[in-house]
Amino acid sequence: MQDFIKYLKKEKIIDSLNFFYKDSSTTQANQLILNKLLENLISLENIKVKETTRVNDNLNRLEYDIFSKLYENTLNHKEKKKMGEFYTPISIVNYILSVIGYNSSNNIEDKTIIDISCGSGSFIIQAIRILIIRCLEIYGKKKISQLTTNEAKAIISKVNENIVGVDVNRNACILCQINIYFAIFEILKLIRKADSNYQ
Repeated sequence: MQDFIKYLKKEKIIDSLNFFYKDSSTTQANQLILNKLLENLISLENIKVKETTRVNDNLNRLEYDIFSKLYENTLNHKEKKKMGEFYTPISIVNYILSVIGYNSSNNIEDKTIIDISCGSGSFIIQAIRILIIRCLEIYGKKKISQLTTNEAKAIISKVNENIVGVDVNRNACILCQINIYFAIFEILKLIRKADSNYQ
């Protein structure tokens, strides 16, 4: 987690996202919520996280829970209810993705998936993880660290082209984007070792 937080700071990702999602309707209250959210995110810096590839891996669930719970705990119940925002348990996320056939044993590498109310990214992140697992299987690799630079870049392209999230809440969008960066962070690190200019 420490490497990830350093990456966010070094690349000024949070500042870029904040600027991207800022508009005339951004209220001071929204900005305060975002600031608290980001403070809480930075406090996670010392949590140890290992590379994982399996969907049902407990550590994978822990990573998912960290970010979704972070958002969930930043807003009070009244605010969430007013906006219709509630945490989707991972079991429900996995069930829905399974029902639509979005799993690593199917040919999902070119399947487009959109979450039109993505919140902090429950469905998006799990879809990315499943897509990564599928791509690892296609490339005959067991771990992200075994990918070639071109294979890693191809996975990032697949994520960019095929997985989409939308939300009316800018803070949810920002956290979802951070969550996406975290989901692909090991792949980005691998690419950056070979190509420091990769964006």
